[in-house]
Parts: sequence; C-alpha cells; structure tokens
Amino acid sequence: MTFLPMKPSGDPPSQYNSQSGNVLFYILLAVALLAALSFAVTQSNRGPTDAAGSERAKLLASEIGEMANNIATAVGQVRLRGYTPEQISFENNLITGYVNNNCPDTGCEIYNLSGGGLTMQDVPDEAKETSISITFDGNMAIDGAGETCSSASCADLIVVFRGLKESVCEALNKQAGVPGSDIPTDGGFSFEQFTGSFGYSVTIGDQDEDLAFKRAACVKDSGNGSFNFYKVLIAR
Repeated sequence: MTFLPMKPSGDPPSQYNSQSGNVLFYILLAVALLAALSFAVTQSNRGPTDAAGSERAKLLASEIGEMANNIATAVGQVRLRGYTPEQISFENNLITGYVNNNCPDTGCEIYNLSGGGLTMQDVPDEAKETSISITFDGNMAIDGAGETCSSASCADLIVVFRGLKESVCEALNKQAGVPGSDIPTDGGFSFEQFTGSFGYSVTIGDQDEDLAFKRAACVKDSGNGSFNFYKVLIAR
C-alpha cells in the first residue's frame, strides 16, 4: 500500500504577502521621515524664546553694556579736564534737545573729538520694544550711588537705555551682577533730558533690595511695564 507524503501544516508565505510587507515598511519609513522633517522645520522657525534667541539677547546686552561703559569713560575724561557736571554736554547728531549752554567749548561735549571723542549710536532695533531708546538724565537719584535725598543736590547724572526687550534686560542684569532671578521692579521713572541743570523727581532703587548700591541695572517700570537699563555716569 502506497502512502502519500503528508502536506505540512500551514502554507509558506506567498510572494504577494512578502511584497505587501515590504510596501508597508516603506510607508512607515516615509511617515517617520516626514515627521522628522516637520519637527526640524518647526525648530528652525521658533522665536527668540529658544536657545538661539537667548544667545542673541546676551550679545545685544553686551553691546549695550559696552555703549554704557564707553559713555561713562568719556564723561570721566571730560571731568578730568576740569569741567563741572553742569558743563557736560550730550549734544549729538542723532537725538535733538541736548544743547547745553553751560558748555563753554567743544572740550565738554561728549560727542565731539575734542571732548569725549564718541560717535552717537542708537540701540539696535532688535534689542528694544519702542523707538525711544537713550536718555541722558539729571532728574533722578539712584539709591546708594551717591548721597541719597529727595532734592536736586542728590540727583545723579545717568544714561538710560529705555524700552528694552525683557530678554535683553535679563541678560543685562546677569552681566551687571544684579542678584535675584526676577527683574527688579521700581516705579516712577521720570525722564528729562540733561542740558546742564539737575532736578529731582524720584529715587530709583529704594523699592527693591536687589538694586541696593547698584550703579547699573535693568529695571521694570511698575507704571508702564517698560524695561529700562540705567548706568550712573556721575554720582552726586
């Protein structure tokens, strides 16, 4: 009696099933690649809150800090030549309203080769929220910078970089060594262009202990929410 060989249980996969599996694999691979590409494009288009924006804020803060230091150095040079604080002139070709009639010659002009030797330049647009940017002021006192009182005799000569972006303000405070993780808040910034006379409107820094004895700091104005970086040029 002849026995036929038994048929194995389960047929081997057909060529059709193999091809179907390959197609499915390539579809899944394509989907994964598209997802990765989409993620990369999204990351490249993110705003200034990501790491690249943070690094840019640090660079802008360094640029503003250097501008402030250069102004302070120029004021010091003019003072060493014997000119009084009332004679210092910030007249320039960029911002009007700084003619100082107390200044007898070009030697007391900060933005003159015979004086401070500086060339007036504005804050980069990407560092500020408003068009107003630089003010030289003799109408406010910085707490702890010089003598502190509520009169013109205690007002300091300062430069203020106004309306900055919050990220730039944070970077400026880190560079200036201002303690605390939050931007200090103060109220009552009252700007008046310095043209040779001092006045008094407010003391900055007496509302936040992080600003104590800080001759340079970025502060949030509690009145309008703007961020302003000040540097003392002459403490009085």
